[in-house]
Amino acid sequence: MRRSTYPIRFTIFGFVFLEDVDLTGVDLSYSNISELKNVCLQGANLSHSNILYLEDVLLEGADLSYSKISELKNVCLQGANLSHATLESAFEDVDFQRANLSHADLGGDSCVNFYYCDLSEANLSNTRLFYAIFWWHCCFTGANFSNARFCEVSWHESSRSGQPLVDLRQVNFTNAYFYDARFYGCNLSHSTFHNANLQGTFISDSCLCDLTGVSLEGVFLNSNWQYFPKIVYPSELEAILLKPGLDLSGIDLQNRRLNELNFSKVNLTGANLTGADLTDANLTDANLTGANLTRANLTGANLTGTNLTGADLTGADLTDANLTGANLTRANLTGANLTDANLTDANLTDANLAQTSLKKALFKEANLTNALFLTEEHLKEAIFANTIMPNGTLL
Repeated sequence: MRRSTYPIRFTIFGFVFLEDVDLTGVDLSYSNISELKNVCLQGANLSHSNILYLEDVLLEGADLSYSKISELKNVCLQGANLSHATLESAFEDVDFQRANLSHADLGGDSCVNFYYCDLSEANLSNTRLFYAIFWWHCCFTGANFSNARFCEVSWHESSRSGQPLVDLRQVNFTNAYFYDARFYGCNLSHSTFHNANLQGTFISDSCLCDLTGVSLEGVFLNSNWQYFPKIVYPSELEAILLKPGLDLSGIDLQNRRLNELNFSKVNLTGANLTGADLTDANLTDANLTGANLTRANLTGANLTGTNLTGADLTGADLTDANLTGANLTRANLTGANLTDANLTDANLTDANLAQTSLKKALFKEANLTNALFLTEEHLKEAIFANTIMPNGTLL
């Protein structure tokens, strides 16, 4: 970089209007710095400063901790220290690779836009991302957002084909808290949300998000959270870890592809699974009390010990399903298909079996006390052994 042909202007306000200057390693802490262009500040100390309007500036490895920063364009901050800094306004073509932004405040009290910024492997742990923050064509591969707090933050971009463009691969969101955070057209593959609070998160159903290998182990979802189905656009939940005991009560998962998913011991009380594909899903010891499973496909599903008390299984396909020890008390099985299903030791007290197909269904030691609409045809096609029949007799 050549030396400046312009005078260096230092006023009581700090350094302003500098161009083509090499200030490598200088100490400019506690300064007001604005309108710098084509300046080298590599390794410089700009901590506790007010920094505004920088263009084509090299700040690699510089110290900008506790500074207030805004309006940067084509600035290199690779490996820079921005811990406890406040970032405001707009950042365009800024390279934050491996930068330390821990405990930084992104947004403050105003809207912030990031255009074509690279935050790969940046440390954003414990950051506050508040008040209308938008990311456009940004890359976050391997970034660390652990313990971050998000409010009115939007990742938004997708191609005409609907493929995700926002790169959030392998991002660490462990223990992060999301309030009104929105993901549109994001690639979140292999990212981690361990113990994150997602009750205020919206993952778009209209713009494809890639959630291959995403881990949601221990995430917090309250029973009113409406956006969980958006995590499966239109379905791909295969690699997500649903922690036993996870509370998904009242969740809307209608018409979703949830085949082969592990819902073991998950609380799905009152869940809406209308038309859902649960083929070969593991619902062992899950709680589906009062759930709506109308027209759901449960072919080959494992429902051992599952609580289906009062569940609506109208028109559901339970072919080859394992319902050993399941509780189907007051369940509505009208028009359901239970062909080859195993209902050994199942409790169907007061269950509605109207128009149900029971061909080769096994009711060994099952309880059918007061079950409704068990017909002669049912008695011919199903298998009964030590079964308590609707009138209380054993068959």
